[in-house]
Amino acid sequence: MCDEQVGFTPRHCTPLQLARLFKRITMNFGVKTLTDAIFLDVAKAFDNVCFDELLCKLSLLKFASYIVHTISFNLKDRTLETSFQTPTSSRRSMWGGVAQGGFLSPGLFNLYVNDIPPHSPHIELTLYADDTAIIATSRKPTLIFSYLESYPNDLQCWLYEWRIAINISKNTAIIRTCRTALYPARIRNSLRRTNRIRRHY
Repeated sequence: MCDEQVGFTPRHCTPLQLARLFKRITMNFGVKTLTDAIFLDVAKAFDNVCFDELLCKLSLLKFASYIVHTISFNLKDRTLETSFQTPTSSRRSMWGGVAQGGFLSPGLFNLYVNDIPPHSPHIELTLYADDTAIIATSRKPTLIFSYLESYPNDLQCWLYEWRIAINISKNTAIIRTCRTALYPARIRNSLRRTNRIRRHY
Protein backbone atom coordinates (compact mmCIF):
# COMPACT_ATOMS: atom_id res chain seq x y z
CA MET A 1 0.00 0.00 0.00
CA CYS A 2 1.30 3.48 -0.82
CA ASP A 3 2.60 5.47 2.16
CA GLU A 4 0.06 8.26 1.64
CA GLN A 5 -2.93 5.94 2.21
CA VAL A 6 -4.21 5.55 5.78
CA GLY A 7 -7.80 4.46 5.15
CA PHE A 8 -8.62 0.94 6.39
CA THR A 9 -4.95 0.20 7.09
CA PRO A 10 -3.49 -1.14 10.37
CA ARG A 11 -2.59 1.42 13.06
CA HIS A 12 -3.91 4.32 10.95
CA CYS A 13 -7.01 6.48 11.33
CA THR A 14 -8.58 9.75 10.18
CA PRO A 15 -6.98 11.90 12.95
CA LEU A 16 -3.54 10.90 11.65
CA GLN A 17 -4.15 12.65 8.33
CA LEU A 18 -5.64 15.68 10.10
CA ALA A 19 -2.56 15.83 12.34
CA ARG A 20 -0.26 15.73 9.29
CA LEU A 21 -2.12 18.59 7.64
CA PHE A 22 -2.23 20.64 10.85
CA LYS A 23 1.50 20.13 11.37
CA ARG A 24 2.23 21.22 7.81
CA ILE A 25 0.13 24.40 8.11
CA THR A 26 1.55 25.27 11.53
CA MET A 27 5.15 24.88 10.34
CA ASN A 28 4.46 27.03 7.28
CA PHE A 29 2.87 29.78 9.38
CA GLY A 30 6.14 30.01 11.30
CA VAL A 31 8.16 30.67 8.15
CA LYS A 32 5.49 32.82 6.45
CA THR A 33 4.82 30.30 3.71
CA LEU A 34 1.53 29.70 1.91
CA THR A 35 -0.21 26.35 2.25
CA ASP A 36 -2.65 25.42 -0.50
CA ALA A 37 -4.78 22.30 -0.50
CA ILE A 38 -7.17 20.72 -2.99
CA PHE A 39 -9.61 18.29 -1.37
CA LEU A 40 -11.01 15.68 -3.76
CA ASP A 41 -13.85 13.21 -3.26
CA VAL A 42 -14.32 10.24 -5.60
CA ALA A 43 -17.87 9.92 -6.92
CA LYS A 44 -19.52 6.59 -6.02
CA ALA A 45 -16.12 5.21 -5.13
CA PHE A 46 -16.92 1.56 -4.39
CA ASP A 47 -19.49 1.38 -7.19
CA ASN A 48 -16.95 2.39 -9.86
CA VAL A 49 -14.31 -0.27 -9.18
CA CYS A 50 -14.14 -2.08 -12.52
CA PHE A 51 -13.61 -5.84 -12.16
CA ASP A 52 -11.21 -6.31 -15.09
CA GLU A 53 -9.06 -3.33 -14.13
CA LEU A 54 -8.95 -4.42 -10.48
CA LEU A 55 -7.85 -7.95 -11.36
CA CYS A 56 -5.21 -6.52 -13.69
CA LYS A 57 -3.83 -4.38 -10.87
CA LEU A 58 -3.77 -7.32 -8.48
CA SER A 59 -1.70 -9.28 -11.02
CA LEU A 60 0.67 -6.32 -11.48
CA LEU A 61 1.09 -6.18 -7.70
CA LYS A 62 2.14 -9.86 -7.87
CA PHE A 63 -0.70 -11.30 -5.83
CA ALA A 64 -0.73 -15.09 -5.92
CA SER A 65 -2.78 -16.44 -8.81
CA TYR A 66 -5.14 -18.36 -6.50
CA ILE A 67 -5.97 -15.12 -4.65
CA VAL A 68 -6.70 -13.30 -7.91
CA HIS A 69 -8.82 -16.25 -9.07
CA THR A 70 -10.78 -16.33 -5.79
CA ILE A 71 -11.50 -12.59 -5.94
CA SER A 72 -12.47 -12.91 -9.60
CA PHE A 73 -14.86 -15.77 -8.74
CA ASN A 74 -16.56 -13.63 -6.08
CA LEU A 75 -16.83 -10.48 -8.20
CA LYS A 76 -17.61 -11.62 -11.72
CA ASP A 77 -20.80 -13.08 -13.21
CA ARG A 78 -22.97 -11.04 -10.87
CA THR A 79 -26.30 -9.60 -12.01
CA LEU A 80 -28.48 -6.72 -10.92
CA GLU A 81 -32.21 -6.08 -11.06
CA THR A 82 -34.48 -3.46 -9.51
CA SER A 83 -37.94 -3.96 -8.10
CA PHE A 84 -40.49 -1.30 -7.15
CA GLN A 85 -43.76 -2.53 -5.72
CA THR A 86 -44.80 -5.13 -8.34
CA PRO A 87 -42.78 -4.26 -11.50
CA THR A 88 -39.25 -5.64 -11.75
CA SER A 89 -36.59 -4.56 -14.22
CA SER A 90 -34.77 -6.92 -16.54
CA ARG A 91 -31.64 -8.53 -15.14
CA ARG A 92 -28.36 -6.86 -16.13
CA SER A 93 -24.77 -8.04 -15.86
CA MET A 94 -22.51 -5.99 -13.58
CA TRP A 95 -19.21 -4.69 -14.95
CA GLY A 96 -17.96 -3.42 -11.60
CA GLY A 97 -18.65 -2.39 -8.05
CA VAL A 98 -17.55 -3.81 -4.71
CA ALA A 99 -20.25 -4.21 -2.05
CA GLN A 100 -20.74 -1.41 0.46
CA GLY A 101 -19.99 -2.89 3.87
CA GLY A 102 -18.25 -5.92 2.39
CA PHE A 103 -15.32 -7.28 4.40
CA LEU A 104 -12.90 -7.08 1.46
CA SER A 105 -14.35 -3.98 -0.21
CA PRO A 106 -12.25 -1.28 1.55
CA GLY A 107 -9.02 -3.18 0.87
CA LEU A 108 -9.94 -3.82 -2.75
CA PHE A 109 -10.70 -0.12 -3.29
CA ASN A 110 -7.39 0.88 -1.71
CA LEU A 111 -5.57 -1.48 -4.07
CA TYR A 112 -7.53 -0.06 -7.00
CA VAL A 113 -6.26 3.48 -6.30
CA ASN A 114 -2.86 2.42 -4.97
CA ASP A 115 -1.04 3.50 -8.14
CA ILE A 116 -2.18 7.13 -8.00
CA PRO A 117 0.38 9.16 -10.00
CA PRO A 118 3.55 10.17 -8.13
CA HIS A 119 3.75 13.78 -7.07
CA SER A 120 6.50 16.36 -7.48
CA PRO A 121 8.69 17.54 -4.54
CA HIS A 122 6.41 20.57 -4.24
CA ILE A 123 3.28 18.44 -3.71
CA GLU A 124 2.27 16.28 -0.76
CA LEU A 125 -0.58 13.76 -0.95
CA THR A 126 -2.70 12.47 1.89
CA LEU A 127 -5.35 9.81 1.25
CA TYR A 128 -8.07 8.28 3.36
CA ALA A 129 -9.85 5.69 1.20
CA ASP A 130 -11.66 7.74 -1.46
CA ASP A 131 -10.81 11.16 0.04
CA THR A 132 -7.65 12.84 -1.24
CA ALA A 133 -5.87 16.02 -0.18
CA ILE A 134 -3.30 17.53 -2.54
CA ILE A 135 -1.13 19.93 -0.56
CA ALA A 136 1.44 22.41 -1.87
CA THR A 137 3.60 25.02 -0.17
CA SER A 138 5.45 28.05 -1.45
CA ARG A 139 6.21 31.64 -0.53
CA LYS A 140 4.85 32.81 -3.89
CA PRO A 141 1.15 32.47 -4.79
CA THR A 142 1.99 32.22 -8.50
CA LEU A 143 4.16 29.16 -7.87
CA ILE A 144 1.64 27.46 -5.61
CA PHE A 145 -1.09 27.94 -8.23
CA SER A 146 1.22 26.48 -10.83
CA TYR A 147 2.00 23.41 -8.72
CA LEU A 148 -1.67 22.69 -8.05
CA GLU A 149 -2.73 23.23 -11.63
CA SER A 150 -0.01 20.92 -12.88
CA TYR A 151 -0.79 17.90 -10.69
CA PRO A 152 -4.55 17.69 -11.53
CA ASN A 153 -3.55 17.76 -15.21
CA ASP A 154 -1.38 14.68 -14.61
CA LEU A 155 -4.17 13.13 -12.58
CA GLN A 156 -6.69 13.39 -15.42
CA CYS A 157 -5.10 10.67 -17.54
CA TRP A 158 -4.94 8.29 -14.58
CA LEU A 159 -8.57 8.95 -13.64
CA TYR A 160 -9.69 8.36 -17.21
CA GLU A 161 -7.67 5.17 -17.64
CA TRP A 162 -9.09 3.56 -14.50
CA ARG A 163 -12.65 4.86 -14.92
CA ILE A 164 -12.66 7.03 -11.81
CA ALA A 165 -14.68 10.25 -11.55
CA ILE A 166 -14.51 12.91 -8.87
CA ASN A 167 -17.49 14.54 -7.19
CA ILE A 168 -17.04 18.19 -8.15
CA SER A 169 -19.73 19.40 -5.71
CA LYS A 170 -17.69 18.10 -2.75
CA ASN A 171 -14.29 19.38 -3.89
CA THR A 172 -12.61 22.48 -2.49
CA ALA A 173 -9.45 24.46 -3.21
CA ILE A 174 -8.19 26.60 -0.34
CA ILE A 175 -5.15 28.77 0.28
CA ARG A 176 -4.39 29.57 3.90
CA THR A 177 -2.10 32.29 5.22
CA CYS A 178 -1.85 33.72 8.71
CA ARG A 179 -4.36 36.42 7.80
CA THR A 180 -6.82 35.18 5.26
CA ALA A 181 -8.24 32.35 3.18
CA LEU A 182 -8.38 32.66 -0.60
CA TYR A 183 -10.37 30.62 -3.13
CA PRO A 184 -8.62 31.11 -6.47
CA ALA A 185 -10.79 30.77 -9.56
CA ARG A 186 -7.91 29.21 -11.47
CA ILE A 187 -7.79 26.21 -9.14
CA ARG A 188 -11.59 25.82 -9.17
CA ASN A 189 -11.54 25.78 -12.97
CA SER A 190 -8.83 23.12 -12.88
CA LEU A 191 -11.08 20.95 -10.68
CA ARG A 192 -13.92 21.32 -13.16
CA ARG A 193 -11.67 20.26 -16.05
CA THR A 194 -10.54 17.21 -14.06
CA ASN A 195 -14.15 16.15 -13.50
CA ARG A 196 -14.85 16.03 -17.26
CA ILE A 197 -12.86 12.82 -17.67
CA ARG A 198 -15.71 10.55 -16.57
CA ARG A 199 -16.01 7.66 -19.00
CA HIS A 200 -19.45 6.61 -20.16
CA TYR A 201 -20.35 2.92 -20.54
